[in-house]
Amino acid sequence: MIIMTRKINFRSVRITALVGAGALVAGLAVAIPLASHHAHADHPGRAPVAAPAEPSPQPIDAGSVSLVPGDRWADGLALGYPDTRSGALSAGLEYTTAFVECLDPDRLRAVLRDIAAPSQKIGADPVAVTRNDRALVGAPPSGPLPAGTALVLTGRMYQLLDFDQHGARLLLLFSMAASGPNAPDLSGKVLALPTRLSWVGGDWKLAAWDGGTNYQTPVAAPDSTAAYNDGWLDLPSAADGPGSWS
Repeated sequence: MIIMTRKINFRSVRITALVGAGALVAGLAVAIPLASHHAHADHPGRAPVAAPAEPSPQPIDAGSVSLVPGDRWADGLALGYPDTRSGALSAGLEYTTAFVECLDPDRLRAVLRDIAAPSQKIGADPVAVTRNDRALVGAPPSGPLPAGTALVLTGRMYQLLDFDQHGARLLLLFSMAASGPNAPDLSGKVLALPTRLSWVGGDWKLAAWDGGTNYQTPVAAPDSTAAYNDGWLDLPSAADGPGSWS
């Protein structure tokens, strides 16, 4: 198993590979962009996602996939991924993590300008998204964050549902962590995020999720036999560069 730890230059926290939290989900919500999620330990107040009536989509053979760096920085984000399966997976991890971990609405608006496909609504209103995320880490709903407050996602596993040179659909599995003076213990919580990407203007962009809630719920624990049987794969190793994972 490989647990990826993201080296973030623009944030004070070190992102331990995947966090998984209801906060992000409120922002990306189930049928939207990255949406529909299920946590092993559901966040209070969040209704669990119902298991789909029809069979879950089956992951395709990912072939030889690696995590690759973007070729440029913009607003603290790594952008410019290749039009390949590796590029789609790498962009999905970068964009999803940036969206979910963001606790400031103005910052989130800037993130969405960089990562969202044109005319696509990704998640709810940034104020509502960050308010929910802040509640998850025990922070006040608005205003300055207490020192050391952060939501941390750690990427654990993935499934590639489909891919071509115009778009990709992924499932990304994260574990979660929170820091700050009032941060709860999120150990044992996982987040599965359906993520759709479109190839627009020479880069991958987040697009609204169009696959319904037809994916595996409940989510098996990362690195478990059940997870592998459900088609989850370990995240591959990464090359060095902007936004790289190592």
